[in-house]
Amino acid sequence: MCHNFVNTDVSFVPRLIDRFQARQRTAFVKLKLFEGTGQVKIKAPEGDFNIAFFDSITQREQLLFPFKVVDKINQFDIELEVNNGGMSCLAKASRYAIAKALCCFVSTDSIEKLRLAGLLTADKRVKERKKPGQEGARRRYTWKKR
Repeated sequence: MCHNFVNTDVSFVPRLIDRFQARQRTAFVKLKLFEGTGQVKIKAPEGDFNIAFFDSITQREQLLFPFKVVDKINQFDIELEVNNGGMSCLAKASRYAIAKALCCFVSTDSIEKLRLAGLLTADKRVKERKKPGQEGARRRYTWKKR
């Protein structure tokens, strides 16, 4: 859904919008991306937050990294709706959603930059299951000779 106009009123200057969803392990993120001034709004089950929702600076940098790659910092507003998962998984899922949504607003050269930075590839890894007769997914029980 690229370039949807929010309001059809002629007197209103339209803001371009794109929506995208992403997953990372158990984390689930819904994203709305607007042309704007760089505001970040995060809706979590605990309440509404800004970018301070992510405790670590590295997680905040991950959130904004797609904008740095295409040189569009402070040109888009972000609304995130986050569910489940840990903070690092939410940050990675948000980064992927932002990168995919940015593809509707930037040139093909910028899309290639995003692809080369590895931002358009989803990380589909999940936890390996525990096997019967073992302590965990790979760990065996201690072997005793006698």
